[in-house]
Amino acid sequence: MRRIVSLCKVLVVASLALFFSCASPDVEDERTSLTIRFATRTERTVVADIQGAVARWDVGMTRVSDGKTASGSGSGDSITINDLSPGTWDITVTGVNASGDILAEGSQSGVRVIFGETQSVTVAIGLRTSGTGGYSLSVAVPSAVGVTHVRVTIDGIPFTPVVPYEVSGGYTRFTCAENGITAGLKLVTLEFIKGDPAFPGSTRLAAFMEAVQVAPGIAASRWIAPGGALVTERVYAEADFSTSSTMFASASFTAGANTSIDPSTNTYDWTNVYVPGDDLRFLVSAGLPGQQLTFTWNGGSSQTLASGVYSNTLPFGAVASGTLVLTVTASDGTNSTDYTFNCTRVHRVIYHPNGAKHPTTGSAESYIAYYTAGSVVGSLPEPGYMPCLTGYKCIQDGITMVNARNAGEWCGWGTNPGPWNGTETLYATLPAITSDKILYAKWTPIGGKGPGGGAVFYDKALHGSPFDKANPYAGGWRYLETKTLVDTPIVKWGRDGIYYGATLSGIGEGRINTAILKDHTDAVSAVGRCRAYVVGVYDDWYLPSTSELLKRNEYLDTGAMGFWSSTESSSSQSYNVAGSSDSLIVKTTDNNVSAVRSFAGPEPAKMVAYVTVPAEIKSSNGGSVPSSPQLYPVDQSIPVLGNIGGLTHIADFSFMGWSTRPGGRGTTYSPGTTLPDDSGDVVLYPRWNVVPFVSINYAMVNSLATAMSGVPVDNSDANRLRVNDILVYKLTNGNVGKIRIDDVSYNGNYGLQFTYTEWDSSGSVVVFTGNASINGTAHWTRASVDVFQLQNFTATERAIVMVNGSIIYYLGQ
Repeated sequence: MRRIVSLCKVLVVASLALFFSCASPDVEDERTSLTIRFATRTERTVVADIQGAVARWDVGMTRVSDGKTASGSGSGDSITINDLSPGTWDITVTGVNASGDILAEGSQSGVRVIFGETQSVTVAIGLRTSGTGGYSLSVAVPSAVGVTHVRVTIDGIPFTPVVPYEVSGGYTRFTCAENGITAGLKLVTLEFIKGDPAFPGSTRLAAFMEAVQVAPGIAASRWIAPGGALVTERVYAEADFSTSSTMFASASFTAGANTSIDPSTNTYDWTNVYVPGDDLRFLVSAGLPGQQLTFTWNGGSSQTLASGVYSNTLPFGAVASGTLVLTVTASDGTNSTDYTFNCTRVHRVIYHPNGAKHPTTGSAESYIAYYTAGSVVGSLPEPGYMPCLTGYKCIQDGITMVNARNAGEWCGWGTNPGPWNGTETLYATLPAITSDKILYAKWTPIGGKGPGGGAVFYDKALHGSPFDKANPYAGGWRYLETKTLVDTPIVKWGRDGIYYGATLSGIGEGRINTAILKDHTDAVSAVGRCRAYVVGVYDDWYLPSTSELLKRNEYLDTGAMGFWSSTESSSSQSYNVAGSSDSLIVKTTDNNVSAVRSFAGPEPAKMVAYVTVPAEIKSSNGGSVPSSPQLYPVDQSIPVLGNIGGLTHIADFSFMGWSTRPGGRGTTYSPGTTLPDDSGDVVLYPRWNVVPFVSINYAMVNSLATAMSGVPVDNSDANRLRVNDILVYKLTNGNVGKIRIDDVSYNGNYGLQFTYTEWDSSGSVVVFTGNASINGTAHWTRASVDVFQLQNFTATERAIVMVNGSIIYYLGQ
């Protein structure tokens, strides 16, 4: 068998030779002498020099029958105890050093001493094993073998290889020494190496195993020769390197994630054998020429294996485990060793970066892990962190993406390549694994950091309409990011008493609102704060709409905190959004501000939006403005579009172009012209070719009334007529307008009868209370005047008056 010695705890043998003179064993006054000899012969091993370290041996004896004692002490290899009486004795032996410390001890019970007989009694002496000690091994190797380094491994712990201290007389000599080793019986492997083991190309020529007893305070430095003598140097022969070694050089499976192999170890528990399909094969390289290799698989018949050649396919099949026993027979044909490989099958899971293009460390494109067949992975690794794809991150359109999450919990792997579409199943765990898998890291912009440093909370590809998801960059923007500018309520929405009338509430429309409101708000207002906000090169922040804030709050926990929206309701109120709901509050209220910007990539952009006052388009077949908003690079010339949506006016006025203020005011642009490069965000309103009525006279109203259905209230008076409805569309912001008849007096049931309704620019009815003569049904005579006028309107304001569905008055351009 291989050169490994299983050493018992008996290291030093005390041979007790009992020499007695002829006498009766039961006579008390008969005496004899006992000589104790110490022998050190044992099988080959390494021990401490006990004789050299023990300064004194103490022997104590106690007669069992009456407790009578006898003792003796001495050094050297024998102790004689005189005047020993016959009987049954218990013997104890201790060896102490010069300081009186006990190094070795032993005992033997029931030793029968008979007068006149010669006996041999062995007392087992063991070294004390507490504390630490060391070893100092000197070896001599024939120089022809070519050994350049010797490495010592104690109980699996390798120490630094040593180099020769002498080459003479045909031998190369090495001294291997270490201190601070826990005392006790140790298994030592001596590896003889040709070449520097710190570099590739070195060769292990042989390895031998010895049993070493490490004693406290004593260096194990003596080899026990076959004859039992203690020698200071172990001398190897060339034959030791060619005939008796049963160590193989290397072994591997056709499998991934193999455990490292140390040929000095007999048993391996491989819990991570990866087998692609069922093609499991085994390869062993012999340690020395002439070694014979055989193996069995799962208790089957023995098979011969050629050195360095893979076995036939092992029948691993669908099972989760198997056992291979490798037998290595030395070239001398006598020594052999069995090595056992307990194999547990695993499946491979490939973690793919899936779009992560910016590794900061490492170079692997995928991370591979192995899991035992049938096991459950309770927590998948997080991409970009240890140990999975360390350092990888995903950058998309200037956004530092984050791992997809569900309900706030990490679950960012999917089985399909490509970006997360918002509906694909995400995995945070894996059920029982029965096959190989590829998992793709799912990155999402939501919660990531945008190019402006804000938190991204909206992506058309995830949240938009089917058209948006198919064309997420339509309009020049895809994402929304946000930053909270004010953490305490210190900002007012704007001035009270002014109603701008054209603000919107949808996703992406906050930027339009901010451009509409820019001429009507100051720098300390909510809109002004956002317009003045700059992060790096990004100065395109705006006050978000109600829908944008509601979407923002889905992904960013703001608690009960409310924020101003850019969506106004009236001249005195605008919408506040807190959590998942909005509410109206007075514009002069202090509130929080969160800025938003829309973008398609890392470059800043400018906006062009085409809008109209709802009252100016027909309720049916009215066409539409060009899709808004559109974002363009800041350095790009932007052509002004025509009426590509077939927009029509409620009064059938013809389209003339666009202007930066409603009613054709502000800067005007004809289709095909170009906006200035430094225009920034621009809102364009349609311009119409208007032929205004300058007044509403009685004849005009009378001509309309004659065509209406219904019977007047009182047909007896020719000067009285009935009008079912007068509608006033207010097209600009300002004070509330009212219909009145100049210089008329209320005269009972006689005169002009009408009901009055005013619409705001969004098409909502504005309800008035107060003067019953103009809000409700009223009657006037036409005796004094026959001209109708709008009350409280200025020359810069615009309105349309309709009587029974027909326009009779248009004020403003």
